[in-house]
Amino acid sequence: MWIERLKKAPFNLLALGALGIILLLVGSMMSAERSAPSPAPAQGQAKEAPVPDETLSLTWYQAKLAQEAERVIGQIRGSGRVVVSLTLAGTPENVLAGNRQLNTRRTEEKDQSGMTRVTEEQTDSSQPVIARQTTTGDRPVVTRTTSPKVEGVLVVSSGAQDPRVRAEIFRAIQVLFNVPAHRVSVLPMKAGE
Repeated sequence: MWIERLKKAPFNLLALGALGIILLLVGSMMSAERSAPSPAPAQGQAKEAPVPDETLSLTWYQAKLAQEAERVIGQIRGSGRVVVSLTLAGTPENVLAGNRQLNTRRTEEKDQSGMTRVTEEQTDSSQPVIARQTTTGDRPVVTRTTSPKVEGVLVVSSGAQDPRVRAEIFRAIQVLFNVPAHRVSVLPMKAGE
C-alpha cells in the first residue's frame, strides 16, 4: 500500500510545484503591468496638451479649430500674420453606449361570443453603460462625439490687401470648414500690426 502512495506522490508534487510556479509568474506579470511607468516623449518631441475631462468643451473646441485654421492659413504664400475667429452652431454632443431592452407582450382574449381580441404591448428601455475606473470614478461609455458645425468664420490677415491672397484665404476657409461663401469674411489687418 505504501508503494502505491510513493508512485502517486511524485506526480502530485510535480503538479503542485508547476501550479505554484505558474501562479508566481502570473502574479509578477500583473504587478509589473500596474507599476510600469508611462512612456516618456522622445527628446525633441513636445508633450501634448492634456485634453479637458469634459472632452471638447465648447470654448476649448472653438479655440482648437481657430488655432488649426491660423496654422493652415499662415502657410499660404503672402498671408502674413493671421487671426481667425469662428462661430459654432450648438455644442459637442456625446453619444453614450447603452444597454437597450425591447420587450413585446402579446395577449389574446376570447369572450363568450367567440370574438378574439389581441393586445400587443411594447416597452423599450435603455440604460447607459458605466465604466468603472479606480482613479477617476465611474463614467458612462462614450461611443462617439459629434462635433458642432462651424457656422461662420472671420479671418484677419496682414496679406489680405492683395486680392489674390484674399481669394486664396477665402477658398481655403471654405474647404477647411465646409462653410458657404456668405458665412466667410476675409479682412486686411490694420497697418502696423
